[in-house]
Amino acid sequence: MNDNSSVDSTPDKRSVLNAFSRALTREAHVLTSEPDLLWQQMYNRLQWGEGPLMGRLAPQLLRRSAPGATPWLHTRTRSRESDALRLVLTGHTNLVTACAISPNSSYIVTASADNTAKIWDAATGVERATLTGHTKWVEACAISPDSSYIVTASSDGTAKIWDAATEVERATLTSHTGCVYACAISPDSSYIVTASADNTAKIWDAVTGVERAILTGHWREVHACAISPDSSYIVTASDDHTAKIWDAATGRKRATLTGHTERVTAYAISPDSSYIITASDDHTAKIWDAATGKKRATLTGHTGCVNACAISPDSSYIVTASDDHTAKIWDAATRRRRATLIGHTEGVSACTISPDSSYIVTAGASWDHTAKIWDAATGVERATLTGTSEVEACAISPNSSYIVTAGSDTAKIWDAATGRERATLTGHTDRVRACAISLDSSYICLLYTAPCPRD
Repeated sequence: MNDNSSVDSTPDKRSVLNAFSRALTREAHVLTSEPDLLWQQMYNRLQWGEGPLMGRLAPQLLRRSAPGATPWLHTRTRSRESDALRLVLTGHTNLVTACAISPNSSYIVTASADNTAKIWDAATGVERATLTGHTKWVEACAISPDSSYIVTASSDGTAKIWDAATEVERATLTSHTGCVYACAISPDSSYIVTASADNTAKIWDAVTGVERAILTGHWREVHACAISPDSSYIVTASDDHTAKIWDAATGRKRATLTGHTERVTAYAISPDSSYIITASDDHTAKIWDAATGKKRATLTGHTGCVNACAISPDSSYIVTASDDHTAKIWDAATRRRRATLIGHTEGVSACTISPDSSYIVTAGASWDHTAKIWDAATGVERATLTGTSEVEACAISPNSSYIVTAGSDTAKIWDAATGRERATLTGHTDRVRACAISLDSSYICLLYTAPCPRD
């Protein structure tokens, strides 16, 4: 800038530079491939500013609009995207099926129906690498707790291990004969579990990629798997109405959790690894002893399918969410119902508990269009979070200070203490189906997809 600039004070200079920096960051995904569009993209984003910023843009606008100047597209309506948007991660050529944030918050992984996964720098949004090699959809992805490697699972019947630093494929995990729906990494990063449509799950050595064990016994597809916080056992859930507990060291089946009369829809493992909760379409949830596999209790009272369950970080209580328009809080020790959370006008599709165990968030399905915050001690509704046409997912920041709800083509950030909306995150052109928050609570990753048939 020169002395004749309309920006003649340090605060003004700083505000203009900040505006240019934000705009350039948000347009990076376009300008990387189309650098000649620099003026067009920057002006269309910055034209809504005021004061010194417009003073800097005016001379260029006059020159670029003069007869004989290179044509450019001047938008007349403001973008619908949120001011809170940091980065747009573009590059996949088909819908994005999953995303994960590294525990050290430095990078993001996305999985796609274009048969690839991608690693993105979380600070800049720059694509670090495209992970190629799968021949069908990448269904799921996971990042090791030490952030050193990535696992992708595909409908081509394989999973792959990738080095996060070099982006090189370490190993391909073959021998499943059906789609690999899910993958999980042990808390100590030493082994991996995959769940498949071939009715099995498998344990793999994370360093060598060698198969340690085949977990057989389900007679229908295994759609989910999880590893206990102490890394000692594995839980699998199947369309055969059961879940199973497996010893992680030997691969031997410890117990089959039978008793549900319909599909197991969800499950959770207690933070101390001592018990497991399963939820079912049979209107119940069950508590199981993780050591013996014996049923501790059946949680009855819901009159519709139980869609979700969660265990408080302090292991003291359980939450279930149901199609009967309610959620319930249960005492983990006595198994008695503490409270029924009434207020949703449609089924409750999801529930999550704050890291400090003080409050609960529930998401209403279909036409309910709300999420709600509940006091965990009393069951009293603290706030109703409205404004999203359909809430598909919700998440609570690791520091418990804010909540994210996602649905339709927007997501929203809410203050957890007051229930007030902090920001609307617009800009997606289709349904936002999932959300994730970095472990340092500094940024949010949103995943949106349009329905697309598999090959």
